[in-house]
Amino acid sequence: ALCKCKKCGNIFEVKAKKRNCSEAESWKKWAESHFIVCEGCFEAEQKAKAVELASNAAQIGMAALKGTEKQVVWGEQIRAELMEKANRILEEMKSKIAGLPPEAKKINEQQLAQAIRGLNIIYKEQSSASFWIDNRFISGCDFCRLGFISGKIEEK
Repeated sequence: ALCKCKKCGNIFEVKAKKRNCSEAESWKKWAESHFIVCEGCFEAEQKAKAVELASNAAQIGMAALKGTEKQVVWGEQIRAELMEKANRILEEMKSKIAGLPPEAKKINEQQLAQAIRGLNIIYKEQSSASFWIDNRFISGCDFCRLGFISGKIEEK
């Protein structure tokens, strides 16, 4: 399918193998309306987003990621997504803790503080882009658990 980039105006080709002519024609029509950015513009967009994420991360004391250029770009995006997931989970935990009886509230607040401490350690010390890429499928809840464990280790 020949597609036109909405950013630079270049015509680019997208290929796919299909079982028959009917399926190929249907895919071609779909591709022409859905592939709207060429590979060059897409990569430039991703790099710009990664630079912005890295700048934001540096401002709050997070480690600069190391790896190949592609790994760093991907790692920055994954780290931002995991951080967002973890923050949502932490906010949910805070609201649930607020409704607990005083004794349970105290214990849960300590555990929450430990998880936050551990997540901060991970954010500040984990500079390998491959760490973030390898953990891209981890849930926000599991990432908070990882933070909890890291916070526990740091306490000792």
